[in-house]
Amino acid sequence: MLAIAGLALSACGGGGGDRVYDLAANDARSKISGKQSSYKAGDDTRTMRVASSGANGLRVTLPHAGSFESACLITFEEVSESQTRITPDCGGASSATGDTLMAFFEMEVDAHVRKMLTGAPIDGEKMARQQVLLIAANASSIIKEGGQDSELEERAQDAAIRRVENQQEGWGDDAAAADGWGN
Repeated sequence: MLAIAGLALSACGGGGGDRVYDLAANDARSKISGKQSSYKAGDDTRTMRVASSGANGLRVTLPHAGSFESACLITFEEVSESQTRITPDCGGASSATGDTLMAFFEMEVDAHVRKMLTGAPIDGEKMARQQVLLIAANASSIIKEGGQDSELEERAQDAAIRRVENQQEGWGDDAAAADGWGN
């Protein structure tokens, strides 16, 4: 199973080497700040928007990402004067299902960052295949979780509460929709 997860991550460009860009940290940050990126996934358009900027990075949202939290933090680490490692952190959900989804969001943010910095297009079909590989790699944990319905429901409720709180604080989909960028 770990081999499948590694394959999924390497196929999407996740991993240390692929997250290093030939740009100074300030230049990379300015190319992403205040922007958005989109790609087609079947009939849907998947979008990443920069919600805010802080000393520790950029807060981005993935609107229309389902009922899970969809806000991530992008950090910029100076590797050298002319190279920057950019790492997304979408958190964890303390469940195999939620953690798998957060790992996919991180893959997706990686792809959006790569598109914004290099112009490389995002292949929606490839992203879907990577999602399937990631789910397959975590399938046994997800299935085991299914037997713990009450605990899973409690976690889902907690995630929903966090999502509403994030939206009220301007981090969630509502804030992204109200910022004038539309869908």
